[in-house]
Amino acid sequence: MRGMTVPLPVVFLLVLLAAGSGAFVARLFSGAQDGGAPERDGGIHILGAFVTESSDLREGVSGRSRYYAPGSRSLYCYVKYAGAARRGETLDIVWMKNGEAFEQRSVRLAEPRGELLDSCSRDFDGGRYEVRLISGERLRGSVTFMVASEPFVRIAESSVVPGAVFPGGRVTVSVQYDLDGPDEGNGIAVSQRRFVKRDGLTVMEPVEREVKASRGANRDSIRFRLSEDAVPGEYEVVTVLRSNGAEDRVSEIFRVRERPVATYPEISGENGAGSGKKRRGGVTLDQLDRLLRSIYSK
Repeated sequence: MRGMTVPLPVVFLLVLLAAGSGAFVARLFSGAQDGGAPERDGGIHILGAFVTESSDLREGVSGRSRYYAPGSRSLYCYVKYAGAARRGETLDIVWMKNGEAFEQRSVRLAEPRGELLDSCSRDFDGGRYEVRLISGERLRGSVTFMVASEPFVRIAESSVVPGAVFPGGRVTVSVQYDLDGPDEGNGIAVSQRRFVKRDGLTVMEPVEREVKASRGANRDSIRFRLSEDAVPGEYEVVTVLRSNGAEDRVSEIFRVRERPVATYPEISGENGAGSGKKRRGGVTLDQLDRLLRSIYSK
């Protein structure tokens, strides 16, 4: 290819391409000298965060809870982060209640990744709280928790009606219970479970349901039907109530009676005697009374 002439426009084009490639390579090396990979636009990443009563990072997990009792106390927000682009970058920690900030501070991060513990001391009254983690005017993460009375459920009264029933009959189980705990405005969640036992064994499919109840006294009833082939004897119906980790249970006894076989007296003669012939479908009031008494006295 010696001796070959290259048109002048092609020469200019090759020079421009070489200059552009050199600038691109220079930018790559410049980036490597500044810190390796190009900086991510995401900024700080929150790897984990929760509120705890413990000021010791090693014991923080064991001190965390879904709720805290009202009163004057110190709470701590544990944060694990990564992605700080440089030392000295700040993370704003904002403590809020019902959407309004009541305490805020900026924490200077000493390392690109690490852990920190922020504290807040005040008289915490009931409500929903949030801790927001902000960097570069962007929300990087948040933690919510409730301040409320300790969950409490206690069954005060219970009953099963009727106390005796035939196979296939219906019984109504009622409970009155006292309730307390976190309420976010739509009631306190209560899990109800009822099942029937005989001789220590469950003989009916448990009846379960979730309800919302108010703080204080509540009453609840449920009616269910026994199987047609229920064996006569003594049965136990158990009611279990659960709410936010608290639990109470109660049991009541009822009896399944043997279904009576109806027998009708035979009446002979025109007036009940003398003819020797059986008369169909007729009983005296005294006989009917004795029949009914024999049925309901069992």
